[in-house]
Amino acid sequence: DIGTAHRKNMKAIPAAQRRIQRKATIFASLAISISIFIINNSIQNHANDVVDIHGRSMHYDPMERPEDCTSDEIDVLRHQLPPTDCVSTKKQPWRQKCSFTYATRCPDNPWLEDYFHSIHRNRIKLASSTSSSNNNNDLDFLSLFIGCNKGMDAVNAMRMGSGNLIFDKEVWRKAMSKSEKLHSDVCGQSLTTQFSLDNNMSASSSLSYGHHRAKVHCVEPMPATYHKLNRSANELGWDARGFVVTHAAIGKEDSIASFPADTTAGVENIGLANGCGSGKCEDVIVYSLDTYMSKHVKGNNSPIHYLSIDVEGYDYDVIIGGLNDTIGRVNYLEFEYNWMGSWAKQSLLEAIELLDQKGFTCYWPGTAGRIWRITGCWMDHYNIHMWSNVACINRNSQGMVSVGRDMERRFWNTLRLGKELQINSKSA
Repeated sequence: DIGTAHRKNMKAIPAAQRRIQRKATIFASLAISISIFIINNSIQNHANDVVDIHGRSMHYDPMERPEDCTSDEIDVLRHQLPPTDCVSTKKQPWRQKCSFTYATRCPDNPWLEDYFHSIHRNRIKLASSTSSSNNNNDLDFLSLFIGCNKGMDAVNAMRMGSGNLIFDKEVWRKAMSKSEKLHSDVCGQSLTTQFSLDNNMSASSSLSYGHHRAKVHCVEPMPATYHKLNRSANELGWDARGFVVTHAAIGKEDSIASFPADTTAGVENIGLANGCGSGKCEDVIVYSLDTYMSKHVKGNNSPIHYLSIDVEGYDYDVIIGGLNDTIGRVNYLEFEYNWMGSWAKQSLLEAIELLDQKGFTCYWPGTAGRIWRITGCWMDHYNIHMWSNVACINRNSQGMVSVGRDMERRFWNTLRLGKELQINSKSA
């Protein structure tokens, strides 16, 4: 029969020749694998390319420090963020008339939103491919909002990090406004669009484990605001879902500070520098960031995906107080630069260089996806103390490489707008 004939033919083939055929098959498989690796690597390398102001493609590794801006690139930056208003009003910083103030007054962060949309899509694929629960630590989300104020940004971060529709800014606004009107928002966070989720992307409808793995710490020193935050979290049951409200201030070192106890909930311009004044006072514990992490955050080795610092002039103090154990664990950092508090005698350049040494690349985040790199692109008028916002990505964070890539690409997209873009009092 056919099978017998085939076996006879195989016996007729010398053993040495059969070994050659097997080796050829192995080498062919290896060649295919190498080709696939080369193609994937080429695709990844291409994904890391950015285009400079002259239209030339450059390779950028998000885990390496970017090259310093050239004189031509600095020239474009100086036109887009000119020093004129900053210099002319440097003795009146409360007027907030400076290019990088105009640019970053109420910034957005599409690079973060795009990243978490991708995370949730991948979670859905993972959930549809396995029936077992997932214990991958990469799915955890940990965020701290130091100076939480009304909690709007913290709620949006919880929604973004957890993928859970339960965390809704409008629901939170109604809870916070119950029985008493809140102080107005500087940037209107109560009314701005929240992180978009649909039922197919929501952890609550698609995954049984998603929102249980997320935690946001909302740290607020102002007594009236804290009590509103705490009550709202309790009434909504969000405290049991990982939205942690803490009554504390964060500074350079542990201490006690007095805060006014009779202000309207949600007031945004009072910090450690203001003291208590002549009204009713309440002592509030002050932690360094390292101390707060050791006392209030479980899992001291887990990454901090998102750290936001907004403490009315003491932002750099918070960073300094977290240098030993905390800052190195932060993937993405946002903080305010200011003319008040400790910032008045501190240098932004010093802060940027310190963060650079810790592996962070920092930017001025704007609106409409525009962003300007500070690290390696320093201009002297940046040291004029003006209220503004800074966003930094940790180059050592393997889990958020795509965020660093996106921020750098958007920087070059902004720079390529050239001198057609200028941020000043007329354009702000």
